[in-house]
Amino acid sequence: VDEWSAHSRAIHERHHSLLAHGPEVPTAPAASFREVAPCARQPVVLRGESWGWLHLLHGGKRPSPPELRTLERAAAAVAISLLSERESGARASQRQTALLNRLLLGDITGERFVTLALALGQDLRGRDLIVVTAWAGDEEPTKDHLLAHVLREAGWPAVVGDTGDFDVAVVGLPTRTDADEVRPLLADHGVRAGISRVVEPAALPLALRQSRSAASVAAAASTTEVRHFDDLGALRLLVA
Repeated sequence: VDEWSAHSRAIHERHHSLLAHGPEVPTAPAASFREVAPCARQPVVLRGESWGWLHLLHGGKRPSPPELRTLERAAAAVAISLLSERESGARASQRQTALLNRLLLGDITGERFVTLALALGQDLRGRDLIVVTAWAGDEEPTKDHLLAHVLREAGWPAVVGDTGDFDVAVVGLPTRTDADEVRPLLADHGVRAGISRVVEPAALPLALRQSRSAASVAAAASTTEVRHFDDLGALRLLVA
């Protein structure tokens, strides 16, 4: 695998040594656009779409039928694993969105929200809370779950959901000083968003409205901006 980078970019063709085992095993010959090791390869297919390839580097020795069957089964196993991870992530996202919608509709209190968030693996207890609302327009990166990714990379527990035009996150911060880090972090990743004040669990419904107001102002700006509710001034009245 020392020259894997070159091998992975090589033009793969059908290898004559494998034709006896059927025409469905695409391989790389000893010479492509550059010298590469012969291999058999098998696509990793998820719902009709190829996500990548597994390569069996067999060198000058023709792979045996059991080795080819192993390659095929390994590709299927990888596909099943990837599909399971995607579906698991989708289910988790749906549960978090449903929980946020209950909070938005007033079906649960802020305290109850924090308790239920723990069941989803997000421990918001004993933390300062803020709400981030990010514009999720067609041209914005938040449509690819960037908001959830940024918060996860920062190590902050958060319940993140898609509420249509906006992605919403209730974020738990270790201290109030960490709230000052949220704005530049989002701006550095090109997220157009609004941020609420730091609140206690009971005030989460109010924080949702604050972040939505700030996000509406940020969404109307000509450039990518992150707005804090306290910076809106008279714009609070116009947004309302």
